[in-house]
Amino acid sequence: MVFYKVIHILCIACVINIAHAQDTRGYFLSQLGKVQPGMSRKQVEKIMSAYVKGTNWPHSPATSMKVVGSRRVDYELDPTKKDQLTLKDCDVFRHSDEGKYDSDWGIVCYKDEEVAWTDFAPD
Repeated sequence: MVFYKVIHILCIACVINIAHAQDTRGYFLSQLGKVQPGMSRKQVEKIMSAYVKGTNWPHSPATSMKVVGSRRVDYELDPTKKDQLTLKDCDVFRHSDEGKYDSDWGIVCYKDEEVAWTDFAPD
């Protein structure tokens, strides 16, 4: 009888763990939502410290790209960054490296070193 209770508890723990892993986007969006205009980069880094920073896309010779997020704007690319595609005056955060979510971008853009706006572009 004790054996079955232990198995039951382990199964519940596995289900909870799987559900949590699949909901990383929801928690990521709640953290991104805490980033507000006027915040400093240091404040943003503190809020988003648990996430991967950068697009993880190869560098592009293009000067801008349209990112289909809530803002649907053309982002200027930073030509000085050669290691990966980088949006000028913006930080990109990702909550996962899994193929399904590796291009879920939380975009934080700055003007005069303060947050000007945020955006989310789903994979």
